Amino acid sequence: MPGLELLLIVAVCLVAVEECRSYSAAREKRWTGAETEKRGVPLAKKPPDVTKSRKVKTEQLLRVDDHDFTMRPAFGGPAIPVGVDVQVESLDSISEVDMDFTMTLYLRHYWKDERLSFASTTNKSMTFDGRLVKKIWVPDVFFVHSKRSFIHDTTTENIMLRVFPDGHVLYSLRVTVTAACNMDFSRFPLDSQTCSLELESYAYTDEDLMLYWKSGDESLSTDDRISLSQFLIQKFHTTSRLAFYSSTGWYNRLYINFTLRRHIFFFLLQTYFPATLMVMLSWVSFWIDRRAVPARVSLGITTVLTMSTIITGVNASMPRVSYIKAVDIYLWVSFVFVFLSVLEYAAVNYLSTVQDRRERKLRERVRAQSLSCSCGLSHTRTMMLDGTCSEADTNSLAGYTDAPMMPQEMEKREHMVVHLSVSNASTATKKKGLRNFSIVQNTHVIDKYSRMIFPGSYIFFNLIYCFLWTTFVLRNRFEDVFFCVSDAQVKALVKPMTQQEQNEFRERWEEAQAWMQAVQERLKLNDNTEGPRAALEARLKETEKIHESEPEGRMKMEVALVAADALLKNGDEELKNHTHSKLKELKTLWEETSTYIIHCHSRIEWVWLHWSEYLKAHEEFYMWLVKVQRVVEPQLELQLALREKLWQVEHHRVTCSNVKAQEPLLERLLDEASTLYNRTQDPSVDEQLRTNCKRHTTTSAPGWRRG
Repeated sequence: MPGLELLLIVAVCLVAVEECRSYSAAREKRWTGAETEKRGVPLAKKPPDVTKSRKVKTEQLLRVDDHDFTMRPAFGGPAIPVGVDVQVESLDSISEVDMDFTMTLYLRHYWKDERLSFASTTNKSMTFDGRLVKKIWVPDVFFVHSKRSFIHDTTTENIMLRVFPDGHVLYSLRVTVTAACNMDFSRFPLDSQTCSLELESYAYTDEDLMLYWKSGDESLSTDDRISLSQFLIQKFHTTSRLAFYSSTGWYNRLYINFTLRRHIFFFLLQTYFPATLMVMLSWVSFWIDRRAVPARVSLGITTVLTMSTIITGVNASMPRVSYIKAVDIYLWVSFVFVFLSVLEYAAVNYLSTVQDRRERKLRERVRAQSLSCSCGLSHTRTMMLDGTCSEADTNSLAGYTDAPMMPQEMEKREHMVVHLSVSNASTATKKKGLRNFSIVQNTHVIDKYSRMIFPGSYIFFNLIYCFLWTTFVLRNRFEDVFFCVSDAQVKALVKPMTQQEQNEFRERWEEAQAWMQAVQERLKLNDNTEGPRAALEARLKETEKIHESEPEGRMKMEVALVAADALLKNGDEELKNHTHSKLKELKTLWEETSTYIIHCHSRIEWVWLHWSEYLKAHEEFYMWLVKVQRVVEPQLELQLALREKLWQVEHHRVTCSNVKAQEPLLERLLDEASTLYNRTQDPSVDEQLRTNCKRHTTTSAPGWRRG
């Protein structure tokens, strides 16, 4: 039985193994058949991804790690040309208060760096982002006179680098810059402002990097939808010129110029119309009764305060300039008209008060004389003699009856009136006073004249102001039409002036050259440190004068550059090359002259300062030497007590130590004198005098030995 069980187990195992083998073979057949079917369909071969191969990226393509990109391309050779073009995306804001503008633009640079060339069968470029920029050389262009600038970084830094197989590079970035703009507000708000964005290399002079507009005037492109609320953008254009720094040299500078003309309609609504209405409102007081004091005073004060508010509001939005603007003229003239209307009522009120006071006194005087000469006339007849009864007198007569008069009484009254007018001198005085004040007898006559004078004068002022404004606007329109002329017509207009510009440039160039040659001749005459101290002082003063005249030479250089800029714009290629060569000659001569000025002045000044320090130290040393000689000169007394002798010995020992301590100072003083003699050959510091100085020092020691 045990053997049968064992045999049965072995058989079961063999059957299981056979089943497993058949299952595995069937499975392998199925997978093999499926793969055969797939192989029967041809598949497109996917090109390899070269970016996954580090060796291909660094060695066969850009080879960034094989070169030193801290130096510019073709270092030590000619200047590398870097082309620039700009696309203005938006002109964000213009600030009159800060005198600046904010612009967003795409700045692109073009140059060739053979270190970045790579082999390519398709001749396609490779594009990278800003991470590669930090590993290679790029132009160090910056914005001159910029206050703030930044590169946009949403969602990543807006930097693009495109490298071509032959080594040409395109470097583009999106920048927002806030730059200064010198504005002239003398014609505000009828003004036009011209602003410039200036680009320049920070470290590389024109001998290392030549910055230029890649396509001339077409290098600057703008979006037609750019607009500003207060300004009309008239034109964008490009220029270029050389910039000079006395400490570093000449640099290529590119300019993006644009002209802005201010919209006037906003200021008409917000400034001119309200001011005009306030002036017209002040004229209303001329039609109000002069006895209505509260009405006329409140109206005048209100218009004055309103004009003050308008002036303050306009000046709050403007920089604090020291000159008068066009809007200031209009507002302040309007303010003067309003203020004069207040003064007009003050004059009317004062004259009315004076007139009433005089009439009251005159009536009282006439009434008193009439009462004294009435000869028993009734009160009614007395009042009839006075033709200028006051309102109080009229009211006092209200209780009297107007009785009919007899013919005898009428004749008697006429006789009395004639008698009074002939015999009474006070009546003549009254008529004379009324004649003198006939103009202000009724003070509303001043108001009547003001109703005509004030509007007429203000209308005349507005006519003159509008005439000047219209002339300015028409001139700006003419300039716009002139700048819209085609390039061929501009060249045809400018061509006759080329010879005149050449003459102008030649004159300016010769003036600058003559000035620099004259300065060099003066420096050669004074470039010497030999001679006495008085001669050295005279040469130092002369070199200081030459150094102070350096701004004059820089101004002559700037004038020559302006004249050359006109030639570079309008001349042909041959004239441009000739102008460039002349500018290089002038530039070299200016660098030599400025360096010579600094070197000569510094050398003479150094010798002068050392001489002054030497004289000061020499004087101090001799004062000390005289003091020591006074100490050791007295003879020692031999009959002194032991204590006094010991004190003298100790005193001389201290003096001797002091003298030995001054020996390094003496050696340094003698070395300084030797250096000055080698530079100046002045007998006051020659070898004999130095020997005498040392001898005087050593001969003052006998007292120490005696001690």
